[in-house]
Amino acid sequence: MVSYPVRLTPVNRPEVVALTGEALELTLDPAGGSFGLARRDGRIRFAPLLMHARVRRDDGRGQHLVSTVLGAREAEAVKALETPLGSFPGLRARVQGNLPFALRMELALLPGQDSGLCRVVVENHDQGPARVFELSPLAYRGADPGLEMGTGYGSWSFYRTGYQSWSPAGTKRVLDHDYAPRFFFPRVVGANPRTRYSRKPGEKASDWMAQLVEPGLGLSILLGFITTARQTGRVELQVRYDRFRRFEAIADADGARVDPGSELASEWLLFSLSDNPHQAQENYFRQWAKAMSARSAKPLTGWCSWYYYFWNISEDKILANLAECEAKLKGKIELFQIDDGFQPYIGEWTRWNEKFPSPPKALVDKIHAAGFKAGLWLAPFLVSRTAPLYRRHPDWVLRHERGRPVFANAHPQWKGRLMYALDCTHPGVQAWLADTIKTLVQDFGFDFLKLDFIYAAALPGKRHDPYMSGGAALRKGLELIRQAAGEKTAILGCGAPLGPAVGLVDANRVSQDVDIRWRWPMDAVMGFPISPGARNCLRNNLARALMHQKLWVNDPDCLVLRHAAGGMNLHEIRSLATVFYLLAGYLLISEDLSQLAPERLALFEQMLPLPERPAQALDLFQREFPELFFRPGQPTSLLAVFNWSREPRSRELNLSKLGIEKPCHVFEYWSQQYLGQIERTRNLGVVPAHGCRFLALTPVEEPPQVVGLDFHFGMGSEGVARISDREGGRLVLTLPGARQGRVWVAWAEGVRPVPVEFTDHAEIPLPQR
Repeated sequence: MVSYPVRLTPVNRPEVVALTGEALELTLDPAGGSFGLARRDGRIRFAPLLMHARVRRDDGRGQHLVSTVLGAREAEAVKALETPLGSFPGLRARVQGNLPFALRMELALLPGQDSGLCRVVVENHDQGPARVFELSPLAYRGADPGLEMGTGYGSWSFYRTGYQSWSPAGTKRVLDHDYAPRFFFPRVVGANPRTRYSRKPGEKASDWMAQLVEPGLGLSILLGFITTARQTGRVELQVRYDRFRRFEAIADADGARVDPGSELASEWLLFSLSDNPHQAQENYFRQWAKAMSARSAKPLTGWCSWYYYFWNISEDKILANLAECEAKLKGKIELFQIDDGFQPYIGEWTRWNEKFPSPPKALVDKIHAAGFKAGLWLAPFLVSRTAPLYRRHPDWVLRHERGRPVFANAHPQWKGRLMYALDCTHPGVQAWLADTIKTLVQDFGFDFLKLDFIYAAALPGKRHDPYMSGGAALRKGLELIRQAAGEKTAILGCGAPLGPAVGLVDANRVSQDVDIRWRWPMDAVMGFPISPGARNCLRNNLARALMHQKLWVNDPDCLVLRHAAGGMNLHEIRSLATVFYLLAGYLLISEDLSQLAPERLALFEQMLPLPERPAQALDLFQREFPELFFRPGQPTSLLAVFNWSREPRSRELNLSKLGIEKPCHVFEYWSQQYLGQIERTRNLGVVPAHGCRFLALTPVEEPPQVVGLDFHFGMGSEGVARISDREGGRLVLTLPGARQGRVWVAWAEGVRPVPVEFTDHAEIPLPQR
């Protein structure tokens, strides 16, 4: 039993029920149908809060069930409320009024944390079935006293996590304009079609979770769903007419059917009232991962065909690059992945086109013989309108109420150009999915599957199974793929709604496509920054860095290093490589290795091996595009300081903002310069537009010390280099592969580079000083 009590206590009125934890107090007013949250230190208070649901009866009449309108009459303290995270003391109340539907409110606090859980359940006591569209387990609708958190909403920031891989994530000020799709295409392929996005100041929406932050005081309130298998979730905010009017979490049941005598529960929502916003978000992702049984996997390194060849691949080109990988990267990367371009139609994955005359298994065997895992791209929930699969089974696609197929994508490079979404609740689709994946994995021998455009399965439409929402249908499709592929097959989600993917994919793309360009102009047309380009890719990866190794392994997309007309300049490529290294997730290079300049290939090799832990965006809640990416370590910490503006700008290093109180040796990787000992602050000079300073920070100790090196991005931070004793002694280096460069060593009289050359391991005598 946890240490805090559940007790009835007079709070305003004797009948109010209070649940008190170490950090929070939760109060429930049964008569009023509302509840309130507060930190026990008084720094954050939020009340009155309600629960509600939108229901449509079988005769077509709509009902909006609101707990404060109906009023609760049955309330109780529960010693062991069952939740996805365990059994905890909680509160339960039931509200009904004179309607044939009832709401059940369930709330609990998590022991030892500044967070808790809640959900709402709709009970159908009507004579016929009903359809449930929205379930809100926590909603604020403008009544006093509201949200008390520091100085008021004028200084608050709003963090949105985004619906799927390509949806924009990051922080906006509450009163800033936000993004909203301007027409149907970006709404379908990059957003949640059911979420009400807005460009109006003071109106914000985020899918799955949102976090309101008072940056100056380090306070935040987070609302986020931790079960996401059946319904998609969103959080909406509204500040209007100089008043904080609305902040609520909504589980989208998508019109799921509830029969008489049955009930439908919302997904479980986690609420957090925290004095550490970064820690609150990390804790939320951990609890989400626990509730959804997230998979534990390790990052993969490899080669991918997409960003050099795009659709223009063939068996000859694949084999030529396989030979290049074997000659140049064997033992350094693990995966060789074939991307889009092998299939005759979208929806036909086991019969390959004429550019691949050999059987797929023969190609996989060659990949294995070269020493790599074999990977394949596919879009399992899309089908072309001209594909044989659609002509044979037109009833397998998702349809609107009037019978038209649901549009899922359009692409000029795909046969048929127009793509429909498959209905994953249809038995025929389910059998076809299982057979397709078994063929690719068991018969052909692929070890890795990249599942793209999988948002299609969750699009709104009329499904074969009326009891399933879009989120549940997507989850069912992914479950079938995981079961058919087996536990040993690595699965990467892309274009993936985040919630249903947790627990089924090993890795997930968390950003837009990288491309070779810094940015595309299409974002202004679409109103939603989902276009391919390094800017969008990097911004999302920084914003979602805390998901890594909790929900899945983060995939930042492929590394593009070549010099190309209209492509990124050297400063932009260095920033891309710096972020990808510090993310510690997947790292796939996408180049024709026979054409890539040796110094660019060497840059990729200098990133290997990747760090075991990712960095953190220190200014995540201060700006939409974070500029400080920090990875603390012993003895060496790594810091990237970026300039994302269009003009060169001066940047400064401030150790106190990093939590470092000791003087540090500072080494900069890209200039290969030792910048000296710094006690508090240091001007880093002018950083080029879209460029960065990549620093190793090593607290000053008794010499000799390794303070930097120029042949691995870790600069000595990952056990790469150390001094074996303090008598001058030996320098011990352990890095895979052939290495040549310099190690900067600090002696009592100064810092000087020591040239080294070795393979895998070296013990080098240091000259006596």
